[in-house]
Amino acid sequence: MNDSTDRTQTAPPPDFRPRTVEELLDHEEARALQRLVTAVQTTGDGLVAAADLRPRIRRHPLLSMALGALAGALAAPLLLRGSRRLVGALARRGGGGSPPLSAVSMHILQAMRIVRAHSTGPR
Repeated sequence: MNDSTDRTQTAPPPDFRPRTVEELLDHEEARALQRLVTAVQTTGDGLVAAADLRPRIRRHPLLSMALGALAGALAAPLLLRGSRRLVGALARRGGGGSPPLSAVSMHILQAMRIVRAHSTGPR
């Protein structure tokens, strides 16, 4: 195994002349592995460069902001629909020693009213 990794890391001499068929096949295998490694590395570098959005965002900040807002506007209904389903499933489930969902929401609203009353002062 170390022998094959050594062959892929070192370039063969340019005046290589195989003496036997095995030497020729070993040499061709090493060259093929080296080309494969190089191809995979350059493909990976190309994918990383293509997926990196930072240069595009720096060049077109307003367009990036508009696309982000559009994506948020399109995703919001989907997220709200999913959260409604989750809340409905939790409300139907109930029991299990946990308070019903309506009681939790009432406590949250009450806490928000208290915070608002303390932050705005007396009316």
